Amino acid sequence: MRESKGSMRGVVWRGPGRIDIRSLRLGAQDLLADARYLGPPGDRTQLRVALPRAVAPGEVISLHIEFRNVLPPVFARSGYQEDFLAATQWFPKLARLRPEGYWASYPYHALGEFDADFADYELSLRVPSDWHVAASAEAKTQGSIENMPGGVSTLRFSTPRALDLAFFAWRRGGPTRLDREGVALVLHTPRGYGAMGAAYRPLARGSLDFFSKHYGAYPYPSLQLALPPAGAEGAAAMEYPGLVALSTQRWPLPGFLLYGRYVLVHEIAHQWFYALVASDEVSSPVLDEGLSEWIALDFLNHFSLEEGARRPQAPFDLFTLTQRFAFSGGSPVRPSHWPAYAYRSTRDYARAVYAKPALLLETIARTWGRERLRRALGNYARAHRFQHATLEELYASFDREYGEGFAGRFLRPALEEGAHAETRLFLRTSSSAGQGDALHLERRGSLPLPLEVDCVDAAGARRRLTWPASRSVLSIPLRGMRAVVVDPEGRNLLDPERGDDRWFATEAQRGKTTFVALLRSILQSLLSLWLL
Repeated sequence: MRESKGSMRGVVWRGPGRIDIRSLRLGAQDLLADARYLGPPGDRTQLRVALPRAVAPGEVISLHIEFRNVLPPVFARSGYQEDFLAATQWFPKLARLRPEGYWASYPYHALGEFDADFADYELSLRVPSDWHVAASAEAKTQGSIENMPGGVSTLRFSTPRALDLAFFAWRRGGPTRLDREGVALVLHTPRGYGAMGAAYRPLARGSLDFFSKHYGAYPYPSLQLALPPAGAEGAAAMEYPGLVALSTQRWPLPGFLLYGRYVLVHEIAHQWFYALVASDEVSSPVLDEGLSEWIALDFLNHFSLEEGARRPQAPFDLFTLTQRFAFSGGSPVRPSHWPAYAYRSTRDYARAVYAKPALLLETIARTWGRERLRRALGNYARAHRFQHATLEELYASFDREYGEGFAGRFLRPALEEGAHAETRLFLRTSSSAGQGDALHLERRGSLPLPLEVDCVDAAGARRRLTWPASRSVLSIPLRGMRAVVVDPEGRNLLDPERGDDRWFATEAQRGKTTFVALLRSILQSLLSLWLL
């Protein structure tokens, strides 16, 4: 894949794969001879086929395609690694006919996948009997053919109203049933990886229940969790309807389990924002990645494994790590509504499409209430269940919840224009008799976010002021003041530089605060690079 430049998500390209279409028949007529490739020069991932006549409204036709798939060494979501294979994007996929009357067809980009339509899938596989398969649903029937060396199993799968069909296979792998109540949870692993079941079980069940409560019932009878082996990282951390690929972690080691939990919950979140509420994953990836990122981090920050326990899943605020990742490096965050292929690097893509939307939504949650935001997203998800949604429809859902024009003031500028909510503090020394020094608080970002300011006097008494969104500057007299802190509750996550949001009267206080902030910044930077 040219856009990857030979490396993607830390995996180096080791060889090509391809789909060879041998025939495409409508009845007895083979249409392949008149087919032509679309797209940029050299792209052979899009094929246009002319039908002999127009298809009438409501008419059904049957196309029969014979093709051969040659999987690459695992890379860009698909391929094989020793005794493991990931069959994803493995069959010729019909482009989606848009309501406007044109076909949404794209090359196979390194970032982003396709704009698929909902369909009912039936899959029949014949595999060696010592191979185990996980697909988008549990196997419906299984039979054996013993007249071949080692035996061959026939597996059949059925997936209704799905955007895609994928499957994973392991030689001598196996399933572990994690939960038998409600939605069936099944973990599929290579041999020797079963220890991850106990670590993932409560989190998988908890996230399914949490997302179903807030964003609509999970639509399938089971959720299959597939764990690729070490060396197959190119197939890890991906989502498909009713099937998610986890990280390649073999043991539940504390230092690495947070990343594994994050991947698990983020990919399960995609069962709502991707599999249930579809969108154009190429031209508008923020609708599935950005929304899934926020609901996953929201869950991880607030969910507790033990009933009644107060300790959240994450030992620190994951949104603070996300903020550090998004605004690190000095370069501005690109607009979040761009097509996936428009970003220069995977890092730019992650900052704009994952991190910035999650920070925007979390800022809204902390400012106007978490349950209110969950309700806005839940109403959006339920209104577009098994449909394709757009950014405009997301904006309309927020306007219904927060009032007309809310999306125009907050969501659209933040996602489409890169707007933020930065504040700065300036000390103004007065030369006039009887006039003391004053601290001027100034808004530098264009998002009209209401803020709070804590003023601490010499005796330690704290007074909280409101900084209305309508005021660009706030002036605070400093006579008798020991400290001033903007946004003391940390609600504003859209300020690229939080270090200049506080003032202290003495050098000792400033030095201590600067040292602690530096240590925190270093730790958060290291953790954000590892986690994200």
